[in-house]
Amino acid sequence: MQDVGVPGARRHLFLCTGPDCCSTEAGLQTWEHVKASLKACSVPMLRTKAACFRLCSEGPWLVVYPEGVWYSQVTPER
Repeated sequence: MQDVGVPGARRHLFLCTGPDCCSTEAGLQTWEHVKASLKACSVPMLRTKAACFRLCSEGPWLVVYPEGVWYSQVTPER
């Protein structure tokens, strides 16, 4: 089984990639940016793509656990 970093992870990011809060294209661009940034910085964090959080505007949405902090309009530029 591939090591996904569970033992060292202290946080878990969930990113909604649309299609209702944002276009799927915009959501996936954000996903690729988050994934590359975490890898480049060696941040021990789990990440999961989600199709819908039922917050159908101002996306892409990102939620960080265990804190439960929500961020709207998460884009590579922001």
